[in-house]
Amino acid sequence: MAQVTVRINNRNYQVGCEDGQESHVAKLAEYIDGKVAELASQVGQVGDARLLAMASLLIADELSEAYDEAHELHTDSAVNADIPDPQLTKAVAEARGSAQAADAKLTSTLSRADQVAGRLEALTTSIEALTHRLQRA
Repeated sequence: MAQVTVRINNRNYQVGCEDGQESHVAKLAEYIDGKVAELASQVGQVGDARLLAMASLLIADELSEAYDEAHELHTDSAVNADIPDPQLTKAVAEARGSAQAADAKLTSTLSRADQVAGRLEALTTSIEALTHRLQRA
């Protein structure tokens, strides 16, 4: 299993991926980073976990719309032809498979990011407590 470092919201995350998929994972991370940056410009830096959750919802919405469009294209093709187009059916099935795989990878990455964000928040709390104790001393 390969490892790749991705940067989202100015933070580095080390994620695992299948060998040879590093550049693909990096491109996915760039896309996610763009969504997070877009959200941060609208709502501010409301925390990594919240921004990642909001970006996930936006990307899931895009994926849902793509599913709907693929289904509509498939339905239109079937209505306009006496027999279904096997190439279109295969393409839709492959697209769904790819989308589901991407969704699973995104879910995994977001879960890891949420864990990292939780650890960072706990570390921040510990550092703040230590700083407060040092200032009192």
